[in-house]
Amino acid sequence: MSRKQEGLTHSDEYLRKWEVYVRKWRARTFFLGIALVLSVAACIPFLAGHALHRYFDRGRYLIYVSCGLLTLLGGSSAMTWNFWWYLRKLRANRIIDSNLD
Repeated sequence: MSRKQEGLTHSDEYLRKWEVYVRKWRARTFFLGIALVLSVAACIPFLAGHALHRYFDRGRYLIYVSCGLLTLLGGSSAMTWNFWWYLRKLRANRIIDSNLD
């Protein structure tokens, strides 16, 4: 089916493209958040007073992984928010443009 048969305009396709971006980045942010929580939880047994503290020199790499995941989560959250904000503005302008017709 062509765009004319489906009744889609260029702005509809553009809006759907940004909806897909927001959905993908939201999922990435969610999974990075889960990975960060699991990584931080995996560090706990290597802290002082726990059973694996004597292996802390090996467990510190989990702290580095957690730091990296925190950085990725921050960037992913920023991208998700920016894409969501832009999509919201697109939808608002689309409503205003349709009222002018």
